[in-house]
Amino acid sequence: MNDKVENCLSATSSFRRKLVPLLGNVQPLEACKHYLQWVRLLSAISNTIGSHHKAGDTVSAVHAFHDLLTLETSACSAAQLQEDSHLHQCMTRHIQHWRDILETLLIKEFDETLTSLNWPFVAGKVPLANIPPEVTAKFRQQVTLLLKLKPYDGSEASVSTDDVPFPLELMIRPLQKRFRYHFHGKRPTNDIKKPEWYMTQIRSWIVAHSAFLTQTVQPVLNQCCDSKVPVERLFVQSLVSLVITKLRKDTAQLQSEPAVLSHTIDELLSFSSDLTSLSPTTASERHTLLSVLEEDTLLTPWLAVEEMLMLNHMDSTLASPTAWQPRYRDVEDIDDTRAAECVESIMTYTHAVTERYKDLPSLGPRLMFCRLQLQAVDRFTSHITRLMESQLSDCTGVLFASLLCAVQYMLDILMDWGEQPFFLSLEERLHDEEEERAQQAAAPLPVTSFLTSRLSSLSLSVTADDSRSLFAPSLAQLNSLKQRMLECVVDAVLADFRLASKALVQQKWVSFPPPHEIVVPEVSDAACDLLVSLRLHLRLAEKRLPPKLYTPVWINLAKKLDGFVFEKVILQISVNSGGATQLKFDLMRNLVPLFSSCTGRPERYFPLVREACSLLTLPPGSAVLLREELLAATKENASMAKLDGSATLAATQALVRMDVKNISLQQAGPVLSRRIDWPQA
Repeated sequence: MNDKVENCLSATSSFRRKLVPLLGNVQPLEACKHYLQWVRLLSAISNTIGSHHKAGDTVSAVHAFHDLLTLETSACSAAQLQEDSHLHQCMTRHIQHWRDILETLLIKEFDETLTSLNWPFVAGKVPLANIPPEVTAKFRQQVTLLLKLKPYDGSEASVSTDDVPFPLELMIRPLQKRFRYHFHGKRPTNDIKKPEWYMTQIRSWIVAHSAFLTQTVQPVLNQCCDSKVPVERLFVQSLVSLVITKLRKDTAQLQSEPAVLSHTIDELLSFSSDLTSLSPTTASERHTLLSVLEEDTLLTPWLAVEEMLMLNHMDSTLASPTAWQPRYRDVEDIDDTRAAECVESIMTYTHAVTERYKDLPSLGPRLMFCRLQLQAVDRFTSHITRLMESQLSDCTGVLFASLLCAVQYMLDILMDWGEQPFFLSLEERLHDEEEERAQQAAAPLPVTSFLTSRLSSLSLSVTADDSRSLFAPSLAQLNSLKQRMLECVVDAVLADFRLASKALVQQKWVSFPPPHEIVVPEVSDAACDLLVSLRLHLRLAEKRLPPKLYTPVWINLAKKLDGFVFEKVILQISVNSGGATQLKFDLMRNLVPLFSSCTGRPERYFPLVREACSLLTLPPGSAVLLREELLAATKENASMAKLDGSATLAATQALVRMDVKNISLQQAGPVLSRRIDWPQA
């Protein structure tokens, strides 16, 4: 078989060589044939359209035009057309020629139909209560023809203004024309200081046309289009684009007029909120509208305006003569914060900025505004710090207390902000962005170059611990300032106490009569001034400071007083039995009870004073025995020999039996040595 095939091919080789050039000529002839067939079809359809147009049969002409579009699609799919081919150019010219003619004709007829429907509903015109059936049929037919003239390929997921069906585009044109006439020309209504005029106009158009679009236009387009057309949303989208265009046109002028810019942004935010309430289908356009505010040309001046307004508000508030007076000074009994007028006003105004930017679509701009708020808080904190430093000579005064209350109020407010859903979500998104950027080798955030450069300077650290909070740096600064101020208050009271205690130390405690000769104990003269001064400080602090601040003040003060009285008073004096009894009465029955309004057991905060008084008033026999045990323990501790520690243990147990647990063995001896009335051996 193989030999036969080889012989056959060899015998016909010369014939096959002659066929090769002939076959090469067939392919160009076939291409010419197909080309002439496309030209013949194009000419036939074009002639058909022309015939129907001359006969006034618009419907047939449009259907024939639709065949022309189908022909172009078929030619492209058959790979017969190239963009630079003569056939493609010829088809394009024919399509454009007949589209212009039919479009002009259909638009005229469609406008007449819309006029019969009272469209658009402006200048007092309202939708017809009952639309005649013939008008509805004509409207449906014209919509169908217009869609054949310009097919609609969009879907409900589309958000581009280019995907508006041609009939709906024609319906929107009168409103666009009116908008441009009133708000783009030299009309009195085109006032840049009155942005509410054009936004109110758009809002009223949406409300006036919503029902007609949903009830009349939507069903017709659903029948004429292959996919569902979101008529109301596309209508609102087109009107919102007018607002966006107007804003972009006015941007240059708005940048030079901060007050007008601020007013325009307020109106835009109000308008965007109204879009949500008008209809559920219009809510999606809110982000499209707000995204304009994130453009560099508007975002930069907006940030500058907000910063300027916050600074101006801060300056005017601090300039008030009652700035540092409690806002609710007339009802102090129910005011738990004691916050001054200025701090409440400034923090309220600063937080109000959140309502203006919280709905911005992107993370970057929201972080910028958040940082702006924190900068205002830090600036106010610095002002408080400067004022505080100027009042260090009067730490127990009214202004210092008001400053301390302001710091606590700011701490509470920032902690409350940190628990709000908006800031929590902002922290979470920022944290996710940081993690994603770390995983992707520091990939930049998906924002503009302007936002990227601004975000890099925010210094908003996000870690896995508590410092992840956006407010962590400000909270740390305020907490540090608060602790410093609390220490200053306590130290100021302690300084006055230290001065008054000199009389207590100078008192001759060895000259007091024996206890059995005192009928009614009285406060010693040396302790009177000290007690009066301390009582006054405590009362003023309780009145001027909220419980959240007063509690750490008195606790810290009590602890420091306990140590001071023990070291600088008790260990510096000598007492007889009467003096020890008097000292115990002054301290445990008069000094310590000054804190009874703060706690039910104030003696718990004066352990050293309480135990020292107990040692000084021990019966002589018990005091002698305890002194001997303490001396033995001291010798044992001082000895270089390795003893069993029994003396130290015995002395410790003796102190425990006398309920002395805070004074050490080394301190107990000096306390007992303050006694001078030891029994004679």
